[in-house]
Amino acid sequence: MRRLTILVLAMLALPTAASAYSVRLDTARCTKLTPPQVIALGPDWSALAAYVQRCLVPGPDGRTALTVDVVRLDRAYAAHLFNAHPDQKVPDPVLRDMSGRVVGTLPEGFPVDPPGVLRVTFADWSGGRPLRIELFEAGRSAVSPERLPPMRWYPGANSYR
Repeated sequence: MRRLTILVLAMLALPTAASAYSVRLDTARCTKLTPPQVIALGPDWSALAAYVQRCLVPGPDGRTALTVDVVRLDRAYAAHLFNAHPDQKVPDPVLRDMSGRVVGTLPEGFPVDPPGVLRVTFADWSGGRPLRIELFEAGRSAVSPERLPPMRWYPGANSYR
């Protein structure tokens, strides 16, 4: 019995695997930016200010690890913005670390880039940072859902690619 107790206590003391935690980017964690914040993002963002949001990515400790600046295309399309401005340029979502430094961009709009829907999952955490960003696209009318190549953290470049 004593051996079993020691074994159980030893297992509880082991650190959990970094890959055990993953979190999906969720629009419930997105909030509208103030006009000065949108202006600071640049002119491509300012034209779409009513649809710009910042999404928070919580780390394993519950604190925000990354932010993602997005243009909510679902809302822009619902407001028929592109009917009046079909050539409106839309910037890709921008990933920022907690110092505000840009560390990458997502390859498509989030949560939608019509006709597709992008699901983004932050995985393989180490040192308070996800080492892999999984991308899954669904909802294209004639194409089945597909897993896109994941983005990975490159320490030498301090960015996701």
